[in-house]
Amino acid sequence: MKWTTTLVIAVAICVLGTSAASASSPFVAVYFDQNLTQEQKDCPGYGIRDTLFVAASNFDNLLGGLGFQIFYPTSVFWFADFDVLTEGDGGVIIGDTPSGISIGFPGPENFNLTRLVLKVDFFWNCDGCEYLNDPIQVCCVEGSAHPGFELVQGIGLTALVCATVPTEESTWGRVKALYGDDE
Repeated sequence: MKWTTTLVIAVAICVLGTSAASASSPFVAVYFDQNLTQEQKDCPGYGIRDTLFVAASNFDNLLGGLGFQIFYPTSVFWFADFDVLTEGDGGVIIGDTPSGISIGFPGPENFNLTRLVLKVDFFWNCDGCEYLNDPIQVCCVEGSAHPGFELVQGIGLTALVCATVPTEESTWGRVKALYGDDE
């Protein structure tokens, strides 16, 4: 009887884990590093040239194309987009990230796992963190499924320039009072 209970629990965990994984939404995100891990960065100063890395992930379908737009904050001056997927392969890019970009791939591309889509050159337009929580927002994400060309909606994630965590000054006595005194 004990092994039956264990088997039921194991099956339930597998089913719940699969449901949670398949519920992930497709997205496009902006990163400050080529390893696609840093979604926030402090401003290093005016006029410094830098690169953003735009990646897509969690699309269950193969994609023939991808479109999105990026809203850049005051602290970032967009300079140019650089294609990393279709360069030299016969792909097509229409538009740019500030006004809306559409990328047609030369063949079906798999974005089930996180993959770099393009690089964005920009100049910092700030001195330190004068603008706090300045968002770089991706919006209007749509993929074109292959085959069939059905539109696949995605979400755009937000990266932050000079991200802050709200804090409040306190005393040690007030911190201790939050946890109560059971003695």
